[in-house]
Amino acid sequence: DAAYQHARKRNPPASYAAKKEAEKSPGDYLDIAFSVLDTPETAQQEEASEQFKLAEFAFNRATEYRDKSRGRPSDLKLAGKHFQTAAESYIEAADLWRESALEEDALFMAGEAYFFIDYYEDAINQYSALIKKYPNTRHLDRAQQKRFAIAKYWLDAEIKSPTGFFHMNIFNHSMPMHERLSKAINILDRMRFQDPTGALSDDATMLVGQTYFNLKDYSRSDIYFADLVKMFPSSEHQFNAHVLGMQCKLKLYMGAEYSAVPLETAAEYLSQIHRLFPQEYKKHHDRLDRFAAEIRYKKAEREWFVSQYYETKKEYRAARFYLNELATNYRDTPYGNRAIARL
Repeated sequence: DAAYQHARKRNPPASYAAKKEAEKSPGDYLDIAFSVLDTPETAQQEEASEQFKLAEFAFNRATEYRDKSRGRPSDLKLAGKHFQTAAESYIEAADLWRESALEEDALFMAGEAYFFIDYYEDAINQYSALIKKYPNTRHLDRAQQKRFAIAKYWLDAEIKSPTGFFHMNIFNHSMPMHERLSKAINILDRMRFQDPTGALSDDATMLVGQTYFNLKDYSRSDIYFADLVKMFPSSEHQFNAHVLGMQCKLKLYMGAEYSAVPLETAAEYLSQIHRLFPQEYKKHHDRLDRFAAEIRYKKAEREWFVSQYYETKKEYRAARFYLNELATNYRDTPYGNRAIARL
């Protein structure tokens, strides 16, 4: 707009160092060191520095419009235009001076500008480009927070209103054009692998596991819960990961004719819950006791199935072994009394 063009020609914004010295910087987003801007080596780098200053000016104007808008649509619309201008200017500055601190800051700030106008896929592209090129960037924590928030927003929307493979989004900039579910999970997986010890790595793992669980994809869900239990022992999600992991194993158990591994693992999860989370177990004992009863019933069912297998083959000694096991250790199940009668 006119004010932006006037500032560009007549009164470019002061450098970050000058603002910091005068203590006039209004927010956290100005707390970025731009010392690299002081000594451009080429005309292109000097142009990049100027472009960055213009982007900073547009970003600050957008923030002012947003903070003073009090919900007025006209001011919010102006803020959105300035954020979009800032994002484009940051991207141009980054392209003009690559492999520099300016590029690192510009990529992050472009992501921030897109984030504030709900252009989430564009924001993700900038954050991802930043972390791919600068894995140890000082903006990592804040970029990861925004990536997680966007991925969660997309997943919540997908659970509430699933989209098909051929669904195309044209008008809603807050959503990706297509493949909303896979893109959100891909973001969370990249967060886990790019920053495995980060503060949000366990949150990302839990969120993907819960999403697959809600979608009834128990085999994939089980992988993430098992990973969380093993790799993040201090996570606040440990109790929920154990409970949901146990439920996944019960869902994956196919019956007495198939492998007992899922059932045994479910029993192991239950034992760990009782041992590691006594307070939570006490609080949720009704629900957990029902799972315990289900596990015991299915174990008894396996013992009965094996005893009948041996009896059919007339190997009565082996059959008696399993019937005795049922009569002794599973008398509280329906198979206990059946075993006594069969003996």
